[in-house]
Amino acid sequence: MVAYCFSRRSNILEAIEDLRARESASAQGIGSLRIAGEASCRDRESREAILDWATERQIDEVLSTDLRSNFVEKTGRRFSVPTAVAYLDSLGPEERAKALEYLRRAPSFVRTPLREAVQT
Repeated sequence: MVAYCFSRRSNILEAIEDLRARESASAQGIGSLRIAGEASCRDRESREAILDWATERQIDEVLSTDLRSNFVEKTGRRFSVPTAVAYLDSLGPEERAKALEYLRRAPSFVRTPLREAVQT
């Protein structure tokens, strides 16, 4: 399942900037794909999945959040649910509240092991 919306922008660069700002991402953290063939995605698997999804819905152009994990850089440890929970617990109150709010605001159909662990 995918959550998506159509941009009100007619200019693709403005739409990219809107998504970049919403996600607090760099320009490199936004993927784009045009059915005509031009694509900027972090990996082939993502590009093919987005292309299939867009083609099925007859959507000519797609922007996506295309962020790479920075967990190892932030924690010095490989990602796992226990290390992620420990990282959340180590944050100061304000940072922890922001991180938990981000998890809570995800659509209800987004079910991940980390989200399940945080909710319990």
